[in-house]
Order: sequence, then structure tokens, then C-alpha cells
Amino acid sequence: MQLLSGRQPYFWLKRVEAVSNARITGTEPFRTSEIANVNDNYKRYSLGCLSRDFRSRPNVSQIVEFLQTTQ
Repeated sequence: MQLLSGRQPYFWLKRVEAVSNARITGTEPFRTSEIANVNDNYKRYSLGCLSRDFRSRPNVSQIVEFLQTTQ
């Protein structure tokens, strides 16, 4: 998402503690308005890669396959 949006995750937070707290409380690392110009397929897939539940994240093979099929 950083590559697609041009922003770092939690860019609006300036302190490390605030970022840690945001992760713990489930705050998304990118605001919807910051990724408005990103294709919906890439947005959904990329946000899935950032899921708090590691079991729902795609593995490297799945990511490569997604990228190859969406070109």
C-alpha cells in the first residue's frame, strides 16, 4: 500500500508509541482517503496482506500469482 499510495503506514502518527497503540487497537495503517486513487482490486488484496490475523494473509506464492494475473 505504501508503494501504491505514496504514504507510509500510519504517516499521521508521529510517535512510536502511537503507532504501537494503533496496531493493538486495530486502527488501519492507511486512511481510506489516502488510497482513493488505488485500483479497488489492488486495494482489497493489499489490505488483506496487512491483516492482523496472519492466517488470512496470502503467502508469497499467492501474491506472485495475484500480480501475474492482474497485469
